[in-house]
Amino acid sequence: MSCKWKIYYADESIFDSTMGTPEEAPSFGVICIVQPNEYTGRTIVSGYDWYYYNLEIGEWWQSDIHGLVDNMLHNFPVKAVKQGRNAPDPIFKRIMATAIKDPDFPVKNANMPRERP
Repeated sequence: MSCKWKIYYADESIFDSTMGTPEEAPSFGVICIVQPNEYTGRTIVSGYDWYYYNLEIGEWWQSDIHGLVDNMLHNFPVKAVKQGRNAPDPIFKRIMATAIKDPDFPVKNANMPRERP
């Protein structure tokens, strides 16, 4: 899979890992981020004020401002920070429907193993 993650923005633009690095992605207006998940096919992170790329784990996480500051000061190396945004309901629903059906990522499923390695 060549696309490691994809960011959907409130203006309905998209930036993905084939277009540049996490820090090169636009910083404002995030609605959701899609990324593969080995247990459920894909993860869609959305509904938060802040999103950050965890360099050590290699995936996007979401948080409020307090969680973002905590992680930047005490936890994992944060590579890029993006700000979320609200959008009118029809736009939000359209963006989320596109993210849910994004063909660049495995289909979301509930076939999670009983024990994680």
